[in-house]
Amino acid sequence: MPGQVGPARRFVSSQSWRRGIWPAAVALVIGAAACSGAGAGSTAARITSTSTTASTTTTTDAASLPCDGPTAVAAAVRVSPVAGLDQNPTVYQVENVSTAASDATWGRFDTLPEPGQEGTYQGGSGLVHCAGGVWTVTDFGTAEVGCPGGAAAPPPPAVAADLGIDCP
Repeated sequence: MPGQVGPARRFVSSQSWRRGIWPAAVALVIGAAACSGAGAGSTAARITSTSTTASTTTTTDAASLPCDGPTAVAAAVRVSPVAGLDQNPTVYQVENVSTAASDATWGRFDTLPEPGQEGTYQGGSGLVHCAGGVWTVTDFGTAEVGCPGGAAAPPPPAVAADLGIDCP
């Protein structure tokens, strides 16, 4: 039979390579490049948020957000002297970080005990503010965080509403 080599092998002509395998290989390479994204070599963090009321996803470079966005908050919390957060930064996790929709230079966070530290670390909530390109913890505690009358000035009312600050 023409085009057959050995009992179970088929000879692939250069025409069938151009018609079938070559375009498939090119499509595979192009698809892989597209999936890796334009910033595949970039080390900038990306933040993805999905709305529950719409079926769209928005991706924003953290570098375009104030103070590199919420991803940089954990590092600022761990070095903050407010309420001694810098004293034992390995006993807690920084979780539930969010920024205010009305002013992305304000954010909130929670600290939760690392596994095995539940008996030694209580956890709490805090506020951060971005000024001069740096996140700074402005308030931290377990009650009335961000409320008037505390050690720190509270955030603006719109920010307090966005961050779910509920004061008595």
